Amino acid sequence: MGNKCVKCEFPNFDTQEEIKTEPKNKKSVSDSTKNDFAMNLNQISTEKDIMNKKIQILNSELDNLKTNIHNDNQDNEDNINKKENNNNNDFLKLDNPITFDNKDDDNFNLFNSKNVNESVKEENNNNNKNNDIAEYSDKESNNNNENLIDLNKENNLPNDDFSKYIFEHINQIRKNPKDFIDIIEKSKSCIIKDKHDRLIYKNKKVKVALNQGLPIFDEAISVLKQTEPMNELIFNPNICIPLPDNENDIKSKEYLKEKKEEINQNIPIANYWRDIINDAETSFILMIVDDTGNKSGKKRNDILNPDYKYIGISSVTIGKTFACYVTFSK
Repeated sequence: MGNKCVKCEFPNFDTQEEIKTEPKNKKSVSDSTKNDFAMNLNQISTEKDIMNKKIQILNSELDNLKTNIHNDNQDNEDNINKKENNNNNDFLKLDNPITFDNKDDDNFNLFNSKNVNESVKEENNNNNKNNDIAEYSDKESNNNNENLIDLNKENNLPNDDFSKYIFEHINQIRKNPKDFIDIIEKSKSCIIKDKHDRLIYKNKKVKVALNQGLPIFDEAISVLKQTEPMNELIFNPNICIPLPDNENDIKSKEYLKEKKEEINQNIPIANYWRDIINDAETSFILMIVDDTGNKSGKKRNDILNPDYKYIGISSVTIGKTFACYVTFSK
């Protein structure tokens, strides 16, 4: 007896459908939200540009304000200097000279040399004070080297006693720097404070305003200890600053710069400056110390520069205003 075979049907796993699932927590961003975000970015960018322009305007106004303040300070300083020049009882400042005698003080003579004040005044009032440099100064616009004075001429020295004194002592300190250490050391006794607690250098002849005082004197001594002897300078009348004819030009920085540039057309000037202390001994000491604030040491560095070969010195007094012009060249 045969049995009937029953056909069993099984599911087809090869064709099993793929089950799709949605990612959890998925959020869709609408186009309107995107547009709002883009508009906010544009607005922020625009506001940033506006803010930058405002900052630029403020910076420009700040620069203008600084310039105005600087100009106001300069005007105030000029007014103060004019008042000081009219006050014969005030002490000598490094920008505007006022000289006076201190009759109650003891004699002061660091170099044991003669008082040159009277001879300087007489020399500067002499009509022949410009004889040695007139060949150059009278023909300022002429670049012909035939106008220059022969440096081989014997006894080629500055024209007045004050300038001669400075010239001789500059060469002495270049030859023997250490010989002047004791002189600067002794001069420290002249540093005092006045009733307004201002530092001044005071001797029988002048009072001069100082900036730092004792530390700069010690600095000068330290420099002299380390400086080796060097060549003497040759006096060159061709690089002397021509002497002005009026008091305003003596105090004018523009006059000094203009004359320096005229000399420069024939002979390059390495450096130049003006000194306003009308006592030769005091002037030389303070040239070496050079306590002039931010530019301290400039004059001393020129005096002790071994690269320099020539020097020009001239001095003038008109009324109560004095100036000594010093130039250097290689």
